[in-house]
Amino acid sequence: MKKLILLLLIFISGKISAQTFPVTTILYNGPSSNHFDLVFLADGFTSAEQTNFITQVNTITTTIFSTSPYNSYKNLFNVYAIQVNSSTSGIMHQVTATD
Repeated sequence: MKKLILLLLIFISGKISAQTFPVTTILYNGPSSNHFDLVFLADGFTSAEQTNFITQVNTITTTIFSTSPYNSYKNLFNVYAIQVNSSTSGIMHQVTATD
């Protein structure tokens, strides 16, 4: 029975695939092995609003790295924007959200 369950799990795991989303590199200073990766996720941005999302990430990145002490450490960071399309625009309050 244990072997059957193990085989079933192996079969099922081979059929599962991860979703992939476009990733925009905002700032790259080197490999992740020796840099901090700062990642922004486009939650609350529809497919039509992805350009606005990238613009906002650029603005936030510029603001962060023009402020002390982060301006001294900018070369230690990579910044990425993951463009996940939301079905609705904006944020939802956790009490009123349907999910």
